[in-house]
This record gives sequence, structure tokens and C-alpha cells, in this order.
Amino acid sequence: MAELTYAPVGFGSHHWWVDDGRDRWFATVDDLRMGERLVEHVGAAIETAARLHELGLGFVLAPIRDVDGRTSHVVGPDHLLSLYPYVEERRAPGLGFADGAMRAQVVGCLAELHSQGLLLPSVLPEHDLSLPCRTQLAAAMSNLGEPWTSGSFAERTRALLAEHASALADALTYFDRHAAVWAAQTDRHVVTHGEPHRGNTMETPDGLRLIDWETARKAHPERDLWRLVQEDPNVVAQYEAAVGRQIEPELLDLYSLWWDLCDVALYVADFTETHEDTEDNRVGWQGLVEHLDPSRWSKALGR
Repeated sequence: MAELTYAPVGFGSHHWWVDDGRDRWFATVDDLRMGERLVEHVGAAIETAARLHELGLGFVLAPIRDVDGRTSHVVGPDHLLSLYPYVEERRAPGLGFADGAMRAQVVGCLAELHSQGLLLPSVLPEHDLSLPCRTQLAAAMSNLGEPWTSGSFAERTRALLAEHASALADALTYFDRHAAVWAAQTDRHVVTHGEPHRGNTMETPDGLRLIDWETARKAHPERDLWRLVQEDPNVVAQYEAAVGRQIEPELLDLYSLWWDLCDVALYVADFTETHEDTEDNRVGWQGLVEHLDPSRWSKALGR
């Protein structure tokens, strides 16, 4: 009988250590309600990680196939279970790299990943730059004149949204116009991880590993690079030298803006639904305050 121990790490997924007395594994249950994720898309991303590892990309921490060859299992209507090998890790909190050498290693991994081209086209979906929970965000922005009573963070969310409503509307208009142009240009698409920040990077005795591949999609390479470039502009030259492909500065800014607007839409949607004062919601509130900040969008909007 295997022993399960809950692992309180990450956000948006649930994790357990699994130990049968001889071997250890790491089980992840992805919440498909986070960002309106489709089971077939998340499942395809997890399957892609396995195939990339099998192709020889050793930095991909890939799921274990079951006896039928599957890499994930639907658990109820809203969750997807996958099992990973347990690895010893040295992992710092936060999303940024304090160590330039590690950041350079990640850039090298991304260059290798992106150089695979459009592998597995029938498996991995496109990232079309659409924003999740857009309908809920629009409804919330049109209902700022009446008190919100959905839960502990409702009125705080309404007040914050009202304070920045004009700037947010401008950012959404800008995003829609430019995203439509770039979403149609799929000739530059590569296999992307989606969130290769410090929190998804592990230092192991066998080398660096990128984890949490459920966000993998076919997309412009800038989807993986914008945060790294913000940390160190030299990443552009490092990456271009490795792959022989130029980076589009406008796309770096657009994916950065997408990240902020995505989080705003997700958190607003959460806080307009019935909710309580939980630890996850307190983290979500801090995330909303951080991302619903027009000063973060000024570069993308040319201000």
C-alpha cells in the first residue's frame, strides 16, 4: 500500500508525494477550472512533455506512462491526474532568477526546445493569445456602480477595478488589436513551455529540469522569453545566437501584457463568484493587486 503525503507547493494544482516503501513519485492533480482549461488541451500538453523527454530532451521533467501508455487520467469533471518521478531538488521560491548562470541555462533549454520545430502537430494545441474569463471580466466592468456581495474580497475587487477601469479598458483595446495581428501569424510558432520562470525550474543532481508542462502550447517563442528578458536584456542576444532567429520586441511586451490581463480576468472572475476568506483567495487578492496596476502596462502601450 502506497503512502500519500500532501505537498503544499504551487498554485492552481494539488500535489502529493507517493511512497510505497521502495520507490517515490510525485502526483499532480491539475484544476481545469483555472483559466477555463480544456481537459484535452492540458492532457495534450502533458503528453507532449513525455514525448519531448523520449526524444532526448533531458531537461523535461516528464510524466510516467501507465501500463496502457497514458500520461494523464481524468479525475471527476474538473481535474486531471498525472504521476512524475521523484527527484531531489534545490529550488528557491519566487518567479525570478537571482542567478544569471541558471537563467542562461534556462535560455539554452528553451533554445533547444524551440529548435525542435512544430513537433507533434496533431497533439499540441495552439496558444491563440485569447484571454480566459473574458465574459466574466466584461460583466464585472459593467457592474461597478452597485455593491458586490459574493464574498470576502468582492467589495475590495470592485473598488480596485473601479479605480483602474479606464486604464484597463485601454489596455484591453490595445491588446485585442495587436493580439489579432500576431495570432494570425503562426509561421513562427514553436513548441513552448509557457511559464519557464524560476518557480518551474529545479536544480537536481542530474542537472536542471523544467517542470509543470501543462501550459505547453504551440506559440511564438516570445511566449517563453518575455519574463527572462525583463530580468536581463542580454537574454535576447543569448537566445538569438543560439537559434539564429530574431526576437520581436513587440511580442515580448504583448505576452507580458497577456500575463497581467489573464491574471486580472481570472481573479476578478473568482471574486465575483461566491467565495470565502481562504489562504488561496488571499494569495489571489495579492495577485490581483499586483497585476491590476497600469504602471506594469506602460511599456506595452507605449506610455
